Amino acid sequence: MLDVSSEEITDGPLGRALAFLSVPIVAQQLALTAQSIVDVLWLGRYSGDAVAAVGLVAPLVGLVVAVAGGVFTGEHVLVSQRVGNDDERGASRAVFHALVAAVAVMLLLLGVTVAVGRQLVGLFDPGANVARLAGVYLVAMTGAFTVSAVSDVFEYGFIGAGDSRTPLFVNLLSIGISIGLDPVLIFGYGPIPGYGIAGAAYATAIGFGVGAVVMIAAAVWGRRGSPSTSTPSRSTSRSSASWSPSARPRPGRGSPDRWPASSSSPSCR
Repeated sequence: MLDVSSEEITDGPLGRALAFLSVPIVAQQLALTAQSIVDVLWLGRYSGDAVAAVGLVAPLVGLVVAVAGGVFTGEHVLVSQRVGNDDERGASRAVFHALVAAVAVMLLLLGVTVAVGRQLVGLFDPGANVARLAGVYLVAMTGAFTVSAVSDVFEYGFIGAGDSRTPLFVNLLSIGISIGLDPVLIFGYGPIPGYGIAGAAYATAIGFGVGAVVMIAAAVWGRRGSPSTSTPSRSTSRSSASWSPSARPRPGRGSPDRWPASSSSPSCR
């Protein structure tokens, strides 16, 4: 299901290819929206000021995501072009440079929010307690998105190569972990202390961190070879795997080994 080969993308019915590639992406966005709703529901049980703080910070968090999103969009385009031209080395370089750029940008933004985040939210004059909570949440969420940048780079690489299914599985796993940890980290449970509004961001960071590990594992597992490498219908997966930073060409060889990514992800923003 939702499996389309590279031949079907280039030579098959356009509507079918678009549907198979877009459905997982739409599903990811719906799942991310559901995660945000769950965050607000739990924070509403914590305090009304916490919900107000999340709403206040939302535009600033959106700006942070938009800056990093420029890197991911550029990577997506470059990987698509390189894979379409059978330039696996170029696709691999695009992902590697996107990884370096995205992490560098997010670390810079994290430093800015740590330094002046509370002053920024104070400009809206929301009241002392809401401003304090908003500053904490802004810094914590920027840190969470710094972690997610690693996962996002690999996800956009897979999507650029025509595999939107693997990122869907990883995102569902990440979001499920985040939703499950929300009440634990917000209110505390047993020996685990409650972190209040920051707990929602910590849950998101942990979910994104697990997603990053799974995406990297999918790349490494596919690079080393998977039992499905002999399955002809997985040609898109083989193409999507070839851009991994680990798939660098060896001396004397024209291109890196292909590695199927989607077959490695029974689990995988």
